[in-house]
Amino acid sequence: MKEIIAIVGAGGKTTLLHRLIKKHYKEQKKVLAITTTHMKYEEEMVISGKIEDIKEQLDTKGWCLAGTFDEKKGKISALEESLYRKACEYADIVVIEADGANHHTVKVPAVYEPVIPENVTKMIVVMGMMDIGRPMGEVVHRFGLLEGVGEEEVLTMEWVEKLAMDGYVKPWRKKRPDMEIEVRYTRWEEGVLSYYKGKNK
Repeated sequence: MKEIIAIVGAGGKTTLLHRLIKKHYKEQKKVLAITTTHMKYEEEMVISGKIEDIKEQLDTKGWCLAGTFDEKKGKISALEESLYRKACEYADIVVIEADGANHHTVKVPAVYEPVIPENVTKMIVVMGMMDIGRPMGEVVHRFGLLEGVGEEEVLTMEWVEKLAMDGYVKPWRKKRPDMEIEVRYTRWEEGVLSYYKGKNK
């Protein structure tokens, strides 16, 4: 079965997406990378909406970052469903940035988040440890969705783990028991973003 990975959460999704592109490219796999929400435009990104252009870049470069330009938001949004499905056929592995956090390092997902295509085989939940010790009202994306928590309550590692488990792992184990779920916690170490594998049960 083709591996289709959705990256969700906050605090390192885009960096992980690019690391996975490089990892699988070095393994000589054709890597398709997309978003199901929004992301910034990047150099060499295919935004023409033509499957021929996506296939050509996969064939010539070995990787393709593709999306649709959203003129209203000035960002890249998801491919149309039919185009996404067709593009998957030409890739050996697909990596998807499937969640938004508005530059926060931790988040509480809304009911419509994350946006996970049906053919995803693995979800990687990312949560940042960079803001531990700061008021949750300042650093948690969609903080208002947390019930009974004051804005001044301090973010702890226990909270970071709880947000990952309650917001992503537990509900998605019920929704998609067939899908593998992995948790990674991030922090900056000497200017480099490091990822630490977390519990997923």
